Amino acid sequence: MAKKYSVSKTGTHIINGVEYSSLKKVSDHFGIKFNSLYKRYQRGKRGDDLIRVRQKKEKEIKYKLFIDGVGFKSKSALCRHYGVPLPTFRRRLKSGLTIRQSIGLDPFEDKRKGKKPSRKRGKQKIKEYKAFGKEYKSMSDIASEYGITYHVLLNRVNYYGYSIEEAILHSGKANPVLIEGKQFSSIAEAARYYNKNSYSVQARVKSGLTVREALGLDEVIGDNYYEFEGKKFGTKKSLCEHISFKYNIPFDYIYRNYNLDSDIEEFKIKYSKAFCGGYSEKVIKEKYLDCDGYFYFVKLPKYNCYKVGITRKLISERLKNERYIEILSNKDSLINCFYLEQDILFSYSDYKSSNIDPSFDGKTECLDLEEADVAAIRNYIIKKLNI
Repeated sequence: MAKKYSVSKTGTHIINGVEYSSLKKVSDHFGIKFNSLYKRYQRGKRGDDLIRVRQKKEKEIKYKLFIDGVGFKSKSALCRHYGVPLPTFRRRLKSGLTIRQSIGLDPFEDKRKGKKPSRKRGKQKIKEYKAFGKEYKSMSDIASEYGITYHVLLNRVNYYGYSIEEAILHSGKANPVLIEGKQFSSIAEAARYYNKNSYSVQARVKSGLTVREALGLDEVIGDNYYEFEGKKFGTKKSLCEHISFKYNIPFDYIYRNYNLDSDIEEFKIKYSKAFCGGYSEKVIKEKYLDCDGYFYFVKLPKYNCYKVGITRKLISERLKNERYIEILSNKDSLINCFYLEQDILFSYSDYKSSNIDPSFDGKTECLDLEEADVAAIRNYIIKKLNI
């Protein structure tokens, strides 16, 4: 049977004086991957260049610092080598020390001013436990005998350096306080009684607040405050809560609509005019807080006026006996629909329509508006609802 001979597409190759009939044979002889060899051939390598591997240049390491002939790439590497914290090293350099002094190789004068304790501190070994002529088996027995917390007694002796008798007689830092007729042995005890963090309360007292202010019993009045009827309030919220309680007006309504510079009597009159419709904030929060509703702004051609309103039904059901032209409507929680309705009625309380049939359900929400007013209300609703 005749054998079939194929000729390599890349032809023959002479490498180191030896002729090879194909790249495959070159690959097998020199142990180079055929694909790598073929890529070299495509790049124009021929002959000995096919097997010559390009030597990679070793990157020269650049050292920024040299100490005793040893190079370091960075200050961090230098500090790690000598076991010096990097922040400490930087502070020493900033204070004017040399690099060798900063890492502790050369001596330097420590100019830091430390606190001088008034008495010897540190743990002290007590061989015998005596107090006022009586011996005890342990510090725990002494603490129990004199009604002192064990760790307090131990710290006074071991850390602050008091003798046992001095530790027993030491009055401590607690100052009794009287709050709402109740006596507390310390501010910390009062903080625990009112479910406050004792450290936070003590820090607030140190900052200049009274104990009642630190506990949240009295409002903190800063440099920026609100004044109403001779009384000061630290926040707008507290002021609105006061007005709401005193004049029986919903807090949310006051917070959103009351101008602090306006007269309260005028605001009450405007509120009585604006607050209308079949729903109130109290009723909604008590019965319909989780209910959805519809806000609508429509034109009533029969009366040549406009109406804003809210309903839990479909708008077509609510106004089924009236012909209307819808300008804008939106579905949302009933309470949000209520707030939007009251905002508009409050702002346009002077535009109440007088041409409405007294029997019409919803007459208090009808307004006589010009085209410019309609456009302004429409734009306000779109901006409020982000639609």
